[in-house]
Amino acid sequence: MSATEIDPGQGVAVFALPIPASAMAMITDCVERVYGTGETMLEFKGQSMQINAPADGFGPRRTTGKRPPRSTDDEMRVIYQDYVDGKITMTIEDQQYRIAMLGAIMAQYFDAIKATNYVEMQLRSQEGEMPFVLTLQLASGLTPHQARQSAEARIDNARTYLERTLTNVDPAYPWSADDQREAIQTALDLLTPEA
Repeated sequence: MSATEIDPGQGVAVFALPIPASAMAMITDCVERVYGTGETMLEFKGQSMQINAPADGFGPRRTTGKRPPRSTDDEMRVIYQDYVDGKITMTIEDQQYRIAMLGAIMAQYFDAIKATNYVEMQLRSQEGEMPFVLTLQLASGLTPHQARQSAEARIDNARTYLERTLTNVDPAYPWSADDQREAIQTALDLLTPEA
């Protein structure tokens, strides 16, 4: 089957788990050389994973470039992976305890700085590509995204209150109506995000 006969989102390959974590680079390389380049999508199915064609179709095949390194037996292996209701569940076997060591380091950091919800660590790949942020969070706490949404909601509520107050200044207040409006407008300006 050629890449032009494949519908966007159609499955093009299925891989049984377990696989070494580094095999993802080899799988990407294989798909780009066989079908073409593009933003492929992963579909998690528990004991297997499926590679689906990009939503906008495949681009040209990759024929040049360095092949990714072969995996070794002593690395991490993805044993199980599933995606249900927006949540990824993953089981990883790590024969060298790298994840456990990283978790222990981050947990010690969490305790050392007396964090209340989460700590973050910035990581770079060996190739020096763009950094990633790894977050260790209390299971009972808010994610950084949830905390931001909560703060944004509080700011929106404060803005709504101040905007209502701006049009209904209190004549009995000791400040003049203009001074009240100026103070409210200053508070609104502080709550307005910078462009």
